[in-house]
Amino acid sequence: MNQEIGELRSMLGAERVVALLARFRSELEAPLTIGDDTVELRDRAHRTISQAGMLGFHNLSDAARKLENAPRNNVELSDAVAVVVELQGEVLAQIAVLLDELAYDPMDKTR
Repeated sequence: MNQEIGELRSMLGAERVVALLARFRSELEAPLTIGDDTVELRDRAHRTISQAGMLGFHNLSDAARKLENAPRNNVELSDAVAVVVELQGEVLAQIAVLLDELAYDPMDKTR
């Protein structure tokens, strides 16, 4: 469990953290493609930056920031999307593990 998830669990309890992770998982499961409108890509990247950062998925947050800034930095959009999509898959796998870990949490006194 990463530091951010541990801190959130201490502050909010496992049940609320599970809800946050499940909501983020739903966001990540929506396909992200180069065919998406550039404004939509930028908006989704912006949401991912904050959500991923809050939950401790810093590689994804950084990649989403590069995607958000790709047009103004003359970075090929398809390359930035490919990196984000790859990291989304990795984060989805990590979220599955975290949800299993949080399903029963003997340290959670809020239940």
